[in-house]
Parts: sequence; C-alpha cells; structure tokens
Amino acid sequence: MFIVLYRWKTKEGMEDQLIESWTEVTEFIVKSYDSLGSRLHRGDDGIWYAYARWKSAEQRVKAFAELPELEAGKKMREAIEESLPEVILTTVSDYWV
Repeated sequence: MFIVLYRWKTKEGMEDQLIESWTEVTEFIVKSYDSLGSRLHRGDDGIWYAYARWKSAEQRVKAFAELPELEAGKKMREAIEESLPEVILTTVSDYWV
C-alpha cells in the first residue's frame, strides 16, 4: 500500500467549497482509478489534512497523469490558500479495523 498525506491552508470562508470539491474529486478517483480512498481532516492547527491510500505508487502516478481537468479540481484549488508539501507515509504497524 502507498499512502500520501496532503496538507492545505484554506482561504477564509471557503472551507465548505474545499470539502465539497475534495469529496467530488476523491469519489471520481476511487471510481475511475480504483484508489483505496481518502479521508479529509481539519487539524486544531487550522490546517486541512487528507490521507489517501493507493495500491501502489505507480497506480497514483498513472492516475494523476491521466486525471482530466475536473471542475471540482478547479474549485478545490480556488479554495486553497497554500498547499504544503506532500508527505509519503510508510506503514510500520497497522491496527486499523
């Protein structure tokens, strides 16, 4: 499994737009590219975090290379004030149920 942590700061008042557009983009990626899904979180530090799971790094590269320009993607970028660097996570112990 390949896991990526995305982090953003949103523009004030555009939080709902981020949630709605992130949901639409994620649903499209799951259906079209067979990803393992993602979760969106808001930290108490005001930063938004999305945790995405892929079957492999190659699957993610292929999906992002082929991903069409979605209206939801445009709206998501519009809501983001700053994108922080992605973090690749390596699972060392897994107790999720």
